[in-house]
Amino acid sequence: LSVVTDVTLEVAAQAEIGRRTSLLDLMMAHVDHGLVLFDADERVALFNTRAESLAGIAPGWLAPGRTRHEIIEHLHQRGIYGQGSEADARAQDFRGRDSHRVQRLERRLPDGRVIEMRSDPLPGGGYVVATWDVTWRRDTEAQLRAAKEAAEAASRAKSSFLANISHELRTPLNAVIGFSEAIGHEAEKLAGGGAGGGAGGGRIAEYAHAVNDAGRHLLALINDILDVARIESGRVELAESPVGLVGLLTACRRVMEPAARAAGVRMETDLPATLPAVRADERRLRQVLLNLLSNAVKFTPAGGSVRLGADLARDGTIAITVRDTGSGIAPEDIARAFEPFNQLGADTARGGTGSGLGLFLSRALAGAHGGTLDLESLPGQGTTAILRLPARRVIAPLHPAAETTR
Repeated sequence: LSVVTDVTLEVAAQAEIGRRTSLLDLMMAHVDHGLVLFDADERVALFNTRAESLAGIAPGWLAPGRTRHEIIEHLHQRGIYGQGSEADARAQDFRGRDSHRVQRLERRLPDGRVIEMRSDPLPGGGYVVATWDVTWRRDTEAQLRAAKEAAEAASRAKSSFLANISHELRTPLNAVIGFSEAIGHEAEKLAGGGAGGGAGGGRIAEYAHAVNDAGRHLLALINDILDVARIESGRVELAESPVGLVGLLTACRRVMEPAARAAGVRMETDLPATLPAVRADERRLRQVLLNLLSNAVKFTPAGGSVRLGADLARDGTIAITVRDTGSGIAPEDIARAFEPFNQLGADTARGGTGSGLGLFLSRALAGAHGGTLDLESLPGQGTTAILRLPARRVIAPLHPAAETTR
C-alpha cells in the first residue's frame, strides 16, 4: 500500500520563506543603518554587519545569542566608552537603562565619529536597536554655529565701529555747522553795509550757507548711520508718550511743502473725520513719516501728487499711507528697497537717491513700535507706503481731523 501526498503547497511555502529570507538578508546587508534585534531575554536574534562597525564592536564578535550586558562589557573593554572612571560610569549607565522603553542617545566614539542610537520595544517583549553615523551632520552644525557666532561678532564690531566713528565725527561737524552759521550772518551784515564789502560779503554768505547745508546733510547721514548701528545691535529705545496723529501728520506735511512746491508736486491729505491718538515715540514716528514723504516727493515728476492719509481699521489698527504718482517699483524689487544702502531708481530720483537708509530705518522703527511698513507698487503706476500701528498702540480719545486738503 503506498500513500501519495500532494506537498505542492508546502514546497511553495518553503520556497517563499527562503525567498523572503534572502531578501531580508540582502536588505540587512546593504542598509546604511546598523540594526540589532533582541528577543524577550535580551539576546541577539538578528543583526547586520553595519551594526558592528558603527557601534565599535570587533568584526565577527557579534553573534546570535549574545546578551546586551555582554555587548556592553565588550564595548567597555575596547575603550569605546572612554577611559578610567568616566568609562566605568558610562558602562554602568548603559547597564541600568530600561531596554523595554524607547531610548535615544548620541555619543562620540574615540575615533572621532558621532553615532546616534535608538531603541524601540517590539510586541512580545523584544526590542530593536538602530544605529547611524551622524558625524557629518554634527560637524556641519558645529561649523554653522561657529560661522554664525563669527558673523555676529563681526556685526557687533562693525556696529561698534560705526557708533564710535559717528560720535567722533559729530563733534567737529557741529562746530563746522555752528561756525558756518556765524560766518554767514556776519557776511550778510557786511553785504548789507554796501560800499566795498557788499559783493565780497555776498559771496562769503553764499559760501557759508553752502558749507552749512552740506554740514547739515552730512550730520543727518551720520545720525542715520548711528541709527543703523543701534538697530543692528538691538539697542533701539523708544521715548513713548501720547501722540496726536492729526497734529503729527499736519506738521509733517508742512515740513515737506516747500520741497514739494519746488519740485512741482502737489501735497494732499486725506484724513477721516476723527483720528485717535497713539502711544509712540513722536520723534521716531516723525522720522518715519518724513522719510516716506521725502521719498515720495523725490520719485514723483513735476505735475504729480503725493497724498498723505490715515485710517482706523475695524480691527483697531491704524494705517497711515503715503501714496505718490511717481515712477513706481517692480514687484520683484520691493524687498530690495528695504535693504540698507540699497539705492533703487537712481535714474528717476530727483537730486539723487540719498544714502539708501531711509526705508531700512523706517521699517526698523515701525517694527520697534510693533507695527509694519510695506510698499505696494507697479512700474509707472506710483507707490503706496503703508505704515500700520497695532491696536494696542491706539488710545482714546478721538481727535478731529482736518477735511481732505488739496
